[in-house]
Amino acid sequence: MTYRPDIDGLRALAIILVLVFHAYPTALPGGFLGVDVFFVISGYLITKIIIDSYERDKFSLLLFYAHRIRRIFPALMLVLGATFIFGYLVLREDEMERLGKHVLGASVFVSNLLLQTEAGYFDVSTELKPLVHLWSLGIEEQFYLVWPLFVLLAFRVGRPTLFITTAFFLSIAYNLRFSGPSEMFYSAPVRAWELLAGALIAQFEFKGRFSLPQWLKQATSISGVCLLIFSLIVINNQLRYPGFLAFMPVIATSLLIISGPRAYFNRVLLGTSPLIAIGRISYPLYLWHWPVIYYLRILFGQQVEAWIIFAGLFLSLFLAWATYKFVEKPIRIGKISSSKIAYVLLGSMIFVGFIGYYTYANHGLPERFAVKDFSKYSKYSSDLDSKELAFNVDETCKKLLGIIPLRNEFCKSNTKQPKVIITGDSFAVSLNYAVQAGRVDVPTLLIAQNGCLPFGSILNHGSGDPTRMKNCKEVSEHTVSLARDIESIETVVIFSRNSTYLYNQIEGPDNSEDAVNYHWINSTGRSSVLDNRLALIKGYTNFFNSIRSTGKKIVLVLENPNL
Repeated sequence: MTYRPDIDGLRALAIILVLVFHAYPTALPGGFLGVDVFFVISGYLITKIIIDSYERDKFSLLLFYAHRIRRIFPALMLVLGATFIFGYLVLREDEMERLGKHVLGASVFVSNLLLQTEAGYFDVSTELKPLVHLWSLGIEEQFYLVWPLFVLLAFRVGRPTLFITTAFFLSIAYNLRFSGPSEMFYSAPVRAWELLAGALIAQFEFKGRFSLPQWLKQATSISGVCLLIFSLIVINNQLRYPGFLAFMPVIATSLLIISGPRAYFNRVLLGTSPLIAIGRISYPLYLWHWPVIYYLRILFGQQVEAWIIFAGLFLSLFLAWATYKFVEKPIRIGKISSSKIAYVLLGSMIFVGFIGYYTYANHGLPERFAVKDFSKYSKYSSDLDSKELAFNVDETCKKLLGIIPLRNEFCKSNTKQPKVIITGDSFAVSLNYAVQAGRVDVPTLLIAQNGCLPFGSILNHGSGDPTRMKNCKEVSEHTVSLARDIESIETVVIFSRNSTYLYNQIEGPDNSEDAVNYHWINSTGRSSVLDNRLALIKGYTNFFNSIRSTGKKIVLVLENPNL
């Protein structure tokens, strides 16, 4: 095939758009269109290879697949291996389990099918998937698997143009009918027409349909550039995609390919050495960039500073260059025959897939050091029964401080000179577990009761249980009394499940059991959220004022969101 430097430049432009979008999403909201550019280029080049080989009676289906394996597998296996090893060192078991599943999916090129069953491409949860970007590779490889058979059939029948055109319009119809839901973003049938657009160009070129005068090629090139820029301006990740909107980047890319390497824009910009160099490493660069960004966000947090991400892009560029020079290129042009190296690479990829499956089947390999180190800080640590330890009744208050606990009151201490009182409902008891388990070294006194706000209120299980209401009030008064009488106390920490008392429920509006257990009423019937809100404000205000009167500092802990 005649080499076209502008195609490498177009590849470079596509990968730059994707990199900017993934690194700084708000800077270029339409940068994901770079994938559409890649699809058109891939369809064009692959179809051109098949047609040229067929016309010279040198096309071999097995050799075609062997070349694809030799081209795709080396860099992919390297990136999958590096992503897995780094994850083994730093990821929690749930993250590692997900990584194992996606390594398996990537090894058999069904990442797009896997992601169709999960959250959408633009969902925030994609930031928790280090291999989410391989969905496009899955679509391309599925295309490479089926398309040669289709083209050969078309040539045998003698109507290749009709066959390719028909497939193109059928895929467009499927795209317009079914695209929209986030999972369809990854659908191969929805995306096939983008690759088939490139295939049509290759077929028409073979037929000599694009022997255009130079002035028309110049106009075609300029139109393609303008349409691509317009696409980047008007398309963003909040719009229904691909659908009709995908026509713009696909047509723009098609125009740039049709205009040829001698068109002004193609020659002066796309044909420049820097873009050609980036284009040649665009495949490994695409593979590397997202795992690098993912792990930077794992290590530094989602709000990682921009300069760190920028450094990550340079690291990706270096890794891509090294992969191309020392892995991809030597294997592609090595002396070993394509068929022999293909068998070795295929066997290696099967092994990579097995590692992914084993990790997924064993729930993220929880025996790893990274997980064990994390678990010792977790209340779900396997060496302790946290609930039993947190809610057991002991005599530490009596032994250390001479305090006789009230009925149903949790009273625990770890010192004769407590500096902190923790009070509230069962959430306060749970919070105190960190002290009991020895994870936090704080001299603490716990005064709490399950289902009780730190003040007397009808919200404490309602008028149906006046004894409990009275007991909650007694615990609250006991807390204030101890804060006043124990000189070492400096701070009162308050932690309760306020949403339960505010909304009259624990889990949700459809949980009938909770509706019975937490059906509080006021004098006018069932209490409203507004009534409860006012009761909470009044109760907390009075309790805060009581604590302030003792001269102690107050810390109010906000509850974690209900699941």
